[in-house]
Amino acid sequence: MPRLRWTPKLHHAFVRVVKRLGGQERATPLKELDEMNKRLKEMEEEAAALREMQAKVEKEMGMVVITMEMSMSIFLWKLLSDPEAYQQFLLSIDPVRTQNNFLKIVGVGFTARAEFQGRLLFLKLSYSHEVQLTIPLVVKVFCFKPNIVCFTGIDNQRVHQFAAGVRSCKPPEVYKGKGIMYVDQVIKKK
Repeated sequence: MPRLRWTPKLHHAFVRVVKRLGGQERATPLKELDEMNKRLKEMEEEAAALREMQAKVEKEMGMVVITMEMSMSIFLWKLLSDPEAYQQFLLSIDPVRTQNNFLKIVGVGFTARAEFQGRLLFLKLSYSHEVQLTIPLVVKVFCFKPNIVCFTGIDNQRVHQFAAGVRSCKPPEVYKGKGIMYVDQVIKKK
């Protein structure tokens, strides 16, 4: 678009249009501009009030979440420090439906950790990389210590199937007894 030059001819056309709209006072939409400015101020005030309310709610909810997380972490720490106590706790909740499976990881540097709210299981098993396993939704995994892993859920078959899949990543060897085994499993060494 070429640059517009303000010429006397263009100025004359502009003056005619302003006169046709009712003169200099009526040609500018002052009333509309004032109403728009008022509405804009109202909207800004409403937005500020909403931001304040949102910050207040987030602060209150954050305190509630932190308090619940702290109390749950203390409870779980006490409970998870002893696998037998945890198993008794699960049986006391629903002894019929809850299924548990414990695996023990034996070996120098062999560790397990659950991350992303118990949805991923990472295993260090003397490979050049960590073994990453995605945990099914019906199974929950807890790592009591780096070498004790608990699988729990209400579906017996899926809990035991996933535990067997984890165990198959590094089955126990018969020479040194290193590998992943069930807690009550006994390995006869050669």
